[in-house]
Amino acid sequence: MTATPSASPARPPVKTPPSLSGAIAGLGFGCLGSLLFLSFIIGKASDVMTELELLREGEIAEGVILNRHEESGEEGETYWVEYQLGPLLKDKSSPALHRNQAVVDGDTYSSLRPRSKVLIRYLPAAPEINRLDQHQPLIGDLVTLFVIAIGSVGLICVVIQSLQGLHHVILLACRGRQAMAQVVDKWVEDGGFTNNYYVSYRFEADPSLSFVHYVAEDNYTAYRNLSVNDHVMVRFVPDRPEICRLKL
Repeated sequence: MTATPSASPARPPVKTPPSLSGAIAGLGFGCLGSLLFLSFIIGKASDVMTELELLREGEIAEGVILNRHEESGEEGETYWVEYQLGPLLKDKSSPALHRNQAVVDGDTYSSLRPRSKVLIRYLPAAPEINRLDQHQPLIGDLVTLFVIAIGSVGLICVVIQSLQGLHHVILLACRGRQAMAQVVDKWVEDGGFTNNYYVSYRFEADPSLSFVHYVAEDNYTAYRNLSVNDHVMVRFVPDRPEICRLKL
């Protein structure tokens, strides 16, 4: 009777081996990105609060279009109009007028010609805070704020993962032990823009208990230099053998 060959073990989940440079790079990117997104959130939240105040306490007055111009960019044309809060807010002792600029769509731009009248919403207590009444930015500001917040959550996750990776590097350096590992398999997967090179291996994490740990890592150097059944040294944390990396 012919013996049936034993099936190769299923591939374990792939991990990225702990790396000091990778952890520091991820931590720096995540922190800088989070600070940048935080500044965006503060600015956009201020815009939302101003708009809510305009809707709640604002009044409408007549103004006049002073000028308009177009700007060309990679995303197309941007239409600007310059307007002035009109005679209703003139102070005889201080005849300064409140002027502002706004980005509008193409149709609005075509209709707002210089010297044409326009309705302006403003705060009576601070008339320099104003906008074109036909311009309703609240929904757009809230959507932008939500998108920025989602991006910030992603960057915070990068920071957390980088801190975890840095912790693993420290554990390997301070408490790590070395053992002989055997390469079980290696393979390539299409990562979209580039290929990913994986190596799986197993080693005795606790010889007294005959506990063999089976793991796979994303490691191009190991994929290039090692063959299946080769032996190679691995460094791991004894009580947490999942924290490990090949020593090449």
